[in-house]
Amino acid sequence: MSSPSMLQKLPLHVVQILVGFVVDSCRSEWGDINTYAKEYVVLLRPLLWVCRNTRAVALSLYCSYYNLDIVDMVFNMGGETEHLLPYPRTLGYPTHELAKTMYILVDDESICAGHALQSLSLLPYGGYTFPKVRTVDIYMLVGGLDVDSRTDSAVAEANISAFIQWIRNAVPLVNKIRVRPRFSDTEVVATGSYYGSLISQLFQLADRVKYGHSQQNNVQVELQLDNINNLVHITYDFDGDIGQFIQLARQNSQTLECLVLEYGADADLCRLIRDVGGGLVTFPHLQILKMNGISGLPPSPRPIFPGAVPFPSLQIISNNAYYAFGDDTLFRGNAATLRDLELTVDRFTVAMIRRYRVFAPDSHPKLQCVAIRVLGDGNHSDVFATAAEYIRFTLDISPRVATLVFETGFSCGEFLSQLTLRENYAYIQNLTIQFTQLTFVDVITLIKSLPLLSVLCARYPVIGPIPNDVAIVNLPAFVCAEYAPIGMRFRYWRLSYYMGLAEEFEAAVCVLMLAFVCPNFDFVIPTSLVVKSFKAQLEQVIGVWRVEEHEPRLRRLVTHLPQVF
Repeated sequence: MSSPSMLQKLPLHVVQILVGFVVDSCRSEWGDINTYAKEYVVLLRPLLWVCRNTRAVALSLYCSYYNLDIVDMVFNMGGETEHLLPYPRTLGYPTHELAKTMYILVDDESICAGHALQSLSLLPYGGYTFPKVRTVDIYMLVGGLDVDSRTDSAVAEANISAFIQWIRNAVPLVNKIRVRPRFSDTEVVATGSYYGSLISQLFQLADRVKYGHSQQNNVQVELQLDNINNLVHITYDFDGDIGQFIQLARQNSQTLECLVLEYGADADLCRLIRDVGGGLVTFPHLQILKMNGISGLPPSPRPIFPGAVPFPSLQIISNNAYYAFGDDTLFRGNAATLRDLELTVDRFTVAMIRRYRVFAPDSHPKLQCVAIRVLGDGNHSDVFATAAEYIRFTLDISPRVATLVFETGFSCGEFLSQLTLRENYAYIQNLTIQFTQLTFVDVITLIKSLPLLSVLCARYPVIGPIPNDVAIVNLPAFVCAEYAPIGMRFRYWRLSYYMGLAEEFEAAVCVLMLAFVCPNFDFVIPTSLVVKSFKAQLEQVIGVWRVEEHEPRLRRLVTHLPQVF
């Protein structure tokens, strides 16, 4: 009996075992994936013609292994795209008609920094359809790529749209789309805005397929995040269901060091630290927790998690929450490690901090940066009755704080009169004041009252009141006689909230006047949109003043302006 006839009479599962053994015995000799693919085809090709059983096994093995595994399929437009589609042609069978599952790797660098596709026909396999494919697995290569400086949002959105259109055309009977992160650094999950955009459009595609003319009524789009362990950094910034990412954070709680959760629907601290069984999840190594748009804990007359210490190692807390913190769970056990605190408060949060004495005197020895924002539109009356109360609450958190951020709706005079009263404020080195417009005299008052102040971030200033007999051309002599020298440490002034050319001109005058009285004032940083026009305003004022002995110092401010490309 010939070998072919023997194989044909054997049960199919036995032939599968025999062929599988031959394939496995050769695998270690094949090396890289491209060689593997070619050798795989070479090995399988003769089996097509041995008998019906071996042909079935060869095709089954091929489709089982490849399932149309396409690498850099869509967005690598440099002509170097690698894929496995040609190999089955050597078997005499068109793979696009055999494949039941499609695997696609999408590189976020190519999406964001590549070139917009001009036509769907330019895509690899742009003219193919895959009639048997029901499942599309999309692997997003995310994390570890620095594409910010090269990102073109129009290109990215165009490419994502082209990709979605290609799936719609090429896989008409798809009923499951799975989006899975695939990491260049296995310790990082970075789900950026383009990842979110892709997911959003995939959900829209599912809706179209579900309710459209195709009559497919059970299309699923799901994120596959199971069995991803030992992560140290998770970032989520997609406005959608955050539930799976909360679960991902919990399953990596023992290794996680940085967690950034932004804009997640129905996300709060309770969901993060309470597991599905009701037990408490502890994050022993978490150092950075940023929650923007994420709820805190609801107001409660008693502790929600009594005695729990879920975040014992926190160094940085950044929270711009929609809702308050109802108890002190977030702050327990990390007083000795906390360095930076950015907190959005309402009256419930303020009451909780006072009730639990979260920031008792000398309780946070390392806390150096404090930013307290009031929930809402800047109207603080529901939370702090006066500027004095607002400032006292902020400074009492850490009297020796070096970096302080105020977002105040109080009047400038009331605010500054309180800020410059207490001796403890003398430790402030970096100060940010939003929503309050300063005059030149206000800035002088701050610098005099805060001897260590080196960096000020405030909106564009106005010149303010000056004696009637002082013309603008004589301002240098006036400020030198009236104020100089002060602020030996003051070096940086970051301007914000640009309003118009008139305000820009006054800001230029104020900045240059400050250069006369602060010997080490070197840097002024305007908002990025007006760097060129602000430079022109500085040059104009310097030309009007014509103060040769001070011109090098004034020119230094101009040369240190940020570069605009």
